[in-house]
Amino acid sequence: MSLLLQIFKIFVFSLGATCGIILAWWYIPNYTDHKYSIQSHPHFHPVTDSKYFNHWLAEHGLSREKNTCSKTTSLESDYLKQHIKITCVIFISNIKSAYRVYSSWVEKCDNFYFFGPNGDPFIPIITTTHSKYPWQRLCKSLEYLILNERTHLHWIILVTDDKFVIPENLRYSLVLINSTKPFYGGRIKSHINILYSQLNSGIVINVATLELLLQTNSLPCYLQNFYDADYVLGRQLVFHSVYPKSLLDENKCNRFHSISFTQMFSSYVRSRPDNYDLAAGHLRDKDGLCFSNTSVTFDMPDLTSKEMFETVYEYMLYHFRRTPLCYSASQYLSPPPYSEKIWAESISMYTNKSDENILAMTKEQYYKLWTNLTLELPQSREIIT
Repeated sequence: MSLLLQIFKIFVFSLGATCGIILAWWYIPNYTDHKYSIQSHPHFHPVTDSKYFNHWLAEHGLSREKNTCSKTTSLESDYLKQHIKITCVIFISNIKSAYRVYSSWVEKCDNFYFFGPNGDPFIPIITTTHSKYPWQRLCKSLEYLILNERTHLHWIILVTDDKFVIPENLRYSLVLINSTKPFYGGRIKSHINILYSQLNSGIVINVATLELLLQTNSLPCYLQNFYDADYVLGRQLVFHSVYPKSLLDENKCNRFHSISFTQMFSSYVRSRPDNYDLAAGHLRDKDGLCFSNTSVTFDMPDLTSKEMFETVYEYMLYHFRRTPLCYSASQYLSPPPYSEKIWAESISMYTNKSDENILAMTKEQYYKLWTNLTLELPQSREIIT
């Protein structure tokens, strides 16, 4: 009997050790992840090329025109909204952040859903999916969407409540992608040999992806773990050979960012001047990617900030208008005369430099001056409001 007991103990020990090794291999970070790059995974980076986009417009009997006065024209963003439906899903951790989202960009989405721990009298917040476990929160929210809102879903962007999203740019980046096949995109990160899209920069999926997860029972919402929810989602999709796409623009610039719009033009450039390519006209982020002119997401400032940046962003994106260039169906007004002195006088209001000193600056000096002023510019919100 003692011999059998010893054999049984050895068997149990061996089984436990084997399981431990397997779990360690599965969960311990792989420190070669930093080798991930666009060059090593080019197929993960579909590019929205304006040439192909113009071809797409031509197939729909349309073309791009500048400064047209024709009454038959419409905004490109309005036309894309008819074809690309965006559902915005916001995960709330602070109700004040939710208010900022609700009062700025979320109305540009075709549909939107707030998920959070508590209800609110002003914002419709879905609380039934909340859990203390990150993966359960995300999983139950996705399950809620596909089971209750299937008819309203087309493309979906998942973000936290500290993000500013430009849905118009997202529509442009998705227009050439086949929406009937599972899609999964955003800013790509590598962890434990898994490539996944980061929630803190925004995750883009479509209804085909949700249906795939539901039909294959790949939404194990019962899992109670504290691993990052975006990583677990990426791991589940890898099982079905659905890998993240970065949605770079035609210059291979990144559209999804985990820093604020102000930081793009201040701290990164100020601390790392080599990150600005004057020849190409692009700023570069910490991964060496340039910031896209058609960026989709970036951070709003911390709630401790006294500046309401989201108000400025929303105003500049959707309400600011330049002087009209036409006044009838066929005639154009001349553009206002350009005067460097006007700009010099404007800048001198924020600096101790005279107009003459500003006019004598080189282009590089002029650029650095504007960079140093970036953090102060949002003060103009007092004039805007």
